Amino acid sequence: MHNASLDIPKFVRDISHHVIDSFNHTLGNPKDVITYSINCRDLEPKFLEWDIRGSAPFSSMFKELADNDAPCVYWFEVLNGPDNAAIHSCFNEYKKSSIRGVPALKDLNGNNSRILYVGKSTAGFWGRLITHMGYLAGNGTTQGLQLDYWAKSLCLELQLNILQFPNAMADYLSIVEYALAKKLQPIIGKHRR
Repeated sequence: MHNASLDIPKFVRDISHHVIDSFNHTLGNPKDVITYSINCRDLEPKFLEWDIRGSAPFSSMFKELADNDAPCVYWFEVLNGPDNAAIHSCFNEYKKSSIRGVPALKDLNGNNSRILYVGKSTAGFWGRLITHMGYLAGNGTTQGLQLDYWAKSLCLELQLNILQFPNAMADYLSIVEYALAKKLQPIIGKHRR
């Protein structure tokens, strides 16, 4: 149903001004990138039943993430592990047989980026990270990397990079995520090329 009293051009101008104001605020108050190391050899199937947030290798990371819950864009960088072709192949094999939700996988086409994945979270990033690690309870239809199921066998060592934003930017993170993914060219995800 059309609302005849709504001035659409004015509405779009107002939204545009809000977006510009939010980006200008972010530019004037840049945040540092927060980083964490994730050694996929530390991932264990027991974390499907036990809360990974209390495990020794990850407890301080999850505590910090829970205490600082802001909208963010994030990316996983491969610090140590096999080449991109091996990573791509291993993830593809897992994807074919998985009942869990996993991101899109495109052809490598010579991609030599060591960025594994780029994503965003408007709130509760620690929960999103649990899904990426592969420990979301249930059938796991929420999409994530599911690292425990395939990356552990590759002994991947990752750096998780997080860039937080003011709450006013939450609705616009898709723009930042897309631009960052186009620049970083991740191995996994829908954003490449």
